Amino acid sequence: MTHAFVRSICRLLVVCLACLPFQSQAELIGTSQSVAAARAAADAARVSLAGKLQEYGLAGEQAKARVAALTDAEVMALADRVADAPAGAVAGEVLGIIFVALFLIWRFTLSDQAKAEQGKK
Repeated sequence: MTHAFVRSICRLLVVCLACLPFQSQAELIGTSQSVAAARAAADAARVSLAGKLQEYGLAGEQAKARVAALTDAEVMALADRVADAPAGAVAGEVLGIIFVALFLIWRFTLSDQAKAEQGKK
């Protein structure tokens, strides 16, 4: 970089520091304000979650009852990932494992090829 370019950038930064205001404000908030904000966020998440459950075919009253049974932390966690939550996926995995196990048992003990290999021994 050229010396003139660096000097002009430094001058620009000095002017920006002198002219632009540095404003920041920090203040304490009360516990009641914090709790009210968290409660409002949880209530909004409850409404959103109940709506999403209704989109998936759950009746309105059932969706509201299920969401009401959850804690605020559970609602906040589930509201963002309701589309990714498993719904019966474990049963599919179990059936897949059972199918593979049955296939392997059949292949190595009951199939004609397995019987032929056992006859050669």
